[in-house]
Amino acid sequence: MKNSLIFSRQVIVYGVGHILARSISFLLLPFYSHYFLPEEFGGMTLIYTFLGFMNVIVPLGLGSAMMRYYIPANKDDRKTVLSNVYSAAIISSFCFFILSLFFYETINETIIFGPALNNRIIWLVSFILTLDCMWSINLALLRAHNRSVYFVITNLINVVIVVICNILFVMTFDLGVEGVLMSNFIASFVSFMATVSIVFEKNFSFSLISKNIIKKLFTFALPMLATGILSMIIELSDRSIISYILQDAAEVGLYSINYKIGMFMLLVVMGFNMAWQPYFLDSQNKQSLGFITENAIYIGGLLWAIVSIVVPYIITYEIWGFSIIDKIYWNGIHVIPTIALGYFFHGIYVLSVPGMYLSERPSILMYIKLGGALLNIALNFILIPKYGIEGASTATLISFFCMAFSAYIINKKLIPEVNYRNPQMVLFILFILFTFIAYNIIYTNLFLVALFFITYSIIVYSALYRKNIK
Repeated sequence: MKNSLIFSRQVIVYGVGHILARSISFLLLPFYSHYFLPEEFGGMTLIYTFLGFMNVIVPLGLGSAMMRYYIPANKDDRKTVLSNVYSAAIISSFCFFILSLFFYETINETIIFGPALNNRIIWLVSFILTLDCMWSINLALLRAHNRSVYFVITNLINVVIVVICNILFVMTFDLGVEGVLMSNFIASFVSFMATVSIVFEKNFSFSLISKNIIKKLFTFALPMLATGILSMIIELSDRSIISYILQDAAEVGLYSINYKIGMFMLLVVMGFNMAWQPYFLDSQNKQSLGFITENAIYIGGLLWAIVSIVVPYIITYEIWGFSIIDKIYWNGIHVIPTIALGYFFHGIYVLSVPGMYLSERPSILMYIKLGGALLNIALNFILIPKYGIEGASTATLISFFCMAFSAYIINKKLIPEVNYRNPQMVLFILFILFTFIAYNIIYTNLFLVALFFITYSIIVYSALYRKNIK
């Protein structure tokens, strides 16, 4: 009971903090939509797509490896694990920093498919990658020690700095994309400096570097690195493929603005996962995994409905001719429920990973993500030429659904002692899919929207209530 209460508190702190932090950054969407043309926003999106990929590659999966071996270790072994992880991250960051400076033209022409980049932008991107790599290890260490408040405050500071600097550099000094990147660099530097103290507090030392420990860490980390890269392919490659196939940065911008709104579901999932991973790695909590999974699916479904049906009304509502998202981007609103549903299934995937972690078989997650990435790329090339950005969003949804289904089945086989109430969860997911299919009918009728939410809330409350009284 005590562990469950601690977990609930951590979920609330991480979840609310993560959503609040990213919600502040969402304030930039109206700013960008009114300040940048779709082709300009599309070009910036392609740069950040590259940053997203590299923010997974540069840490080499070491954050996950540290969580796996640091949490169950004793005090002395924790020092060794931390020292080896951090040393490897420093070397990795330095190497990628040098490589990015030498090969930026090749990267831009063959990977980003973006606008021509000047030297200042390349330096900014390289510094951001280096700082974010080290910051990610600092954050993993905070999570391992359940320092959720410290973690959340640091993230909030990061986002507030980004917002303030964007207004300063983009609006006041008219620096465009370069101003956006300068804002990110300053925020990354401050965030790293604000969290690096915990590394020394936990007695990091180069003298504890061990070849055997490094080998053990990378045995777990490399499959997780591959998994992370494949995740980024699924989440970000569609922008580059849209740019490559349609040859239109404006379509990338149109898609990206609305994709970010649908990604609100991801904020919820990631906020939950920050507490979920340390929790399920503690073997004492195994019996409660089924209970948490079922409740999370019910709540996640309700959040999907809010993001898909309510949010589009809010962002397009005009007051004196002004709306949150500029009218020029409204043509892409139809992708929001599809993207949000994709991330709902991504949440089910996250709920289904404990078996792979506890059995030390991260390669299974890698193969699931590999299948999802290959399917996503294939569907993008098939659907985008015919359906445009709607085809890209559909490819994302199908890929996440297949990954969630595969992970859930395998997870049940690896931890058969955990009780999952399959019939109830399947019926609930079918109800969500029915709602998605009938979306156009519901969305256009305010009476049906109100009736739907009343019915939906009753179903979710009843499911949670029945579960809690048993």
